[in-house]
Amino acid sequence: ASRELMRIVRDLPIALDLERARLGRYDREAVIRLFREFEFRSLLDRLPPLAGEGAEEARAALRATAEAAFPAARVGARPAGWGPERGGGPERAGGGPARDGAGPTAATALTGGGAEGATRGRPRSLLGEGVGLQLSLDFDAVVGPTAGTKATEGAAAIAPPGAPVTAPAAGAPGPVAGPREPGGRPSIVPASPAELRDRLAAAIADPGRVLEAAPADDELTAWLAAQGVVGVGFVQTDPRPLRGEPLALALAGVDGRVVVATDTAARAAVRRLVEARPAVVGHEVKPLLVAGLVEAPDAPPVPVAFDTQIAAYLLNASLRSQPLADVVAERLDLVLPPAADLPPVARAGLDALAALAVRPPLEAALAAEGLERLFREVELPLIPILARMERIGVAVDRAALAVLDEEFAAEIRRLEAEIYASVGHEFNLGSPKQLEQVLFFELNLPKGRRTKTGYSTDASVLEELRPAHPMIDKLLEWRMYTKLRSTYVQALPALIGPDGRLHTTFHQAVAATGRLSSSDPNLQNIPIRTPLGRRIRRAFVAGDPALTLLAADYSQIELRILAHVSGDEHLREAFARGADVHRETAARVLRKDPAEVTPDERSMAKMVNFGIAYGMSDFGLSSRAGISRAEAQEFINSYFATYSGISYYMLHIKEVARREGVVTTLLGRKRSIPELAARNQALRAAGERMAINMPIQGTAADIMKIAMIRVDERLRAAGLGARMLLQVHDELVFEVPRGEVEATAALVRETMETAVPLDVPLVVEVKVGDDWEGMTPLGRPAGEAELDEDAASAAAGLGEPVA
Repeated sequence: ASRELMRIVRDLPIALDLERARLGRYDREAVIRLFREFEFRSLLDRLPPLAGEGAEEARAALRATAEAAFPAARVGARPAGWGPERGGGPERAGGGPARDGAGPTAATALTGGGAEGATRGRPRSLLGEGVGLQLSLDFDAVVGPTAGTKATEGAAAIAPPGAPVTAPAAGAPGPVAGPREPGGRPSIVPASPAELRDRLAAAIADPGRVLEAAPADDELTAWLAAQGVVGVGFVQTDPRPLRGEPLALALAGVDGRVVVATDTAARAAVRRLVEARPAVVGHEVKPLLVAGLVEAPDAPPVPVAFDTQIAAYLLNASLRSQPLADVVAERLDLVLPPAADLPPVARAGLDALAALAVRPPLEAALAAEGLERLFREVELPLIPILARMERIGVAVDRAALAVLDEEFAAEIRRLEAEIYASVGHEFNLGSPKQLEQVLFFELNLPKGRRTKTGYSTDASVLEELRPAHPMIDKLLEWRMYTKLRSTYVQALPALIGPDGRLHTTFHQAVAATGRLSSSDPNLQNIPIRTPLGRRIRRAFVAGDPALTLLAADYSQIELRILAHVSGDEHLREAFARGADVHRETAARVLRKDPAEVTPDERSMAKMVNFGIAYGMSDFGLSSRAGISRAEAQEFINSYFATYSGISYYMLHIKEVARREGVVTTLLGRKRSIPELAARNQALRAAGERMAINMPIQGTAADIMKIAMIRVDERLRAAGLGARMLLQVHDELVFEVPRGEVEATAALVRETMETAVPLDVPLVVEVKVGDDWEGMTPLGRPAGEAELDEDAASAAAGLGEPVA
């Protein structure tokens, strides 16, 4: 029956008229809107030409479709190319509202969708909805009240001291006064949001009519100083820190003028930008800040007024990426040409103008969603800090990696020889097909689950086969050595810059929970769970004999946040006393005296404490603890009966997520969870785990970001020479002058522990050493309790958290 069900019927009487199936005319504008609605981004670039239309004509028509929604107002004509005319900039775009008809008006663009967008308010606070639950924080208690009522550019309540306060937001609703000349007259008249949108539509249709070559250095500096705020577009040969050369830098003024510098002129324009210090608006502006630090290492980074990528990310963190084209399409209903089809000059110019034009509707959406303070007081001040970290990098010992490479290669050869001897012949250990043949047909080992290409040979299957044959242990060990060697030992040296340091890229707009991530290389994944993996960390060293490394790690931060949000009295009381939380958990659940708890029982309690926020099941606990599922379920049931506050929190947050479709952190960061409405039970279960975990892990991310901002501010205010190098999970790594270790450790610990006022204390463990692995704990001041010895690494073995 099942075979008949799966059989494809190939003899049905179907008449196919190929001529009628030929592609003819279609409603291009309707298709574009539909594709954007369903996020078919890649298909937009592949829309076929209409009948009789060539590829170039099709691309032009796509741009014309965008322009039709918002016709460009009259702009000053430019000569062919980028035009030599510089005096006074292009003519102002015609004033007045957007045209009547199909396109939304300026008012609806600013509110993110008409009256509904304008009236959509901040979600009601969850504080007090459940007994003991603490699901929000007063923002003023965390970062302090905002200074005054007037919005400022690049200034935030927890921004580093000395950050300039410049002009009000260009492009904000209503008229905005520009910088004034000595006589009191405005030197520029900012374009309105509608005018900026129209100018962007004109630039999409024909970049040469809007973009112009950058003026001479002195004129450029004067123009930048007069703007106060500029949109920026920056294109490099390589976006990674310190690896690329500038191809183009575009600057869009609030007066609507867009100037572009190319090649060597782009580097000079970066220096002029640093000198003039206008606040910048851009889409992922951090690479430009890194380039500015390269050109002027001792100058403070250019102040950031707005980053459209981060704003879009806060509004919808579930998306894995936030391309500017998608943001412009969603907020302005314009279609940017594919970046690959544009020369660097045009791409940079469109990016600069698009960032400036899309800012007003993004600002309105942030305010409507209650995310404005999180954006301005946490995310924006973090950008220059991450830029400095990327510019500084972390020193790596090449010789140590070379030694590891030799050792790992020798171990790999030994393991291969032993595996071949146990099987009786050589084969490709890295080939799943050959490994399947050896394991399940030559050795006749029990077959696991079946895949599309055969029987699985992944790690979980091999773990189950360990008792079946002695070669399995050697095979798993071979896999570990080869992975560590290829991923780290051999790959890292190729990524070291000319200064002998690794310069990773930190990402603020990737992880849905708000956590930072890194790439090229991914320093979040440097192994710590096995002795072999930890040896790789020994290659990360201080860059000078006069310096040492200092690491500050939040202890059990997610469990402490769980104690705060759940209001569970037992968990809070244990943290308040500085007790061994895992031992006390085991004692309460098993109804024992804490002194009678065995190491295995404590370990099981530890797994549940840290795994409960990730939805650990009886199966998960049984497999990790080596007990039956019945025993595991009994322990979990007793755990929830004992810690009723945690049980109530989990039930409550799942119900809130189902009702509202989103969950929030204590500071209001949001994540939508559409999986909760899925018909598939596995998807719904995954959504429930996300709902439980997001307020915990997202709050930990917010706390870490606030701590980074405050630590950076206080280090510079104190005149200390410590430099922040890395942020990895709950840990910050610094390079510190040896004579300043004690002062730096005290400042960092106190700042991190007071970053956010929770109902349980935040605790930070500080270690010092000449390499990242060989660090020793630095004792706390007299009178303070020492940390549980394994608290900082308690999450080891839990697997990756739900993203």
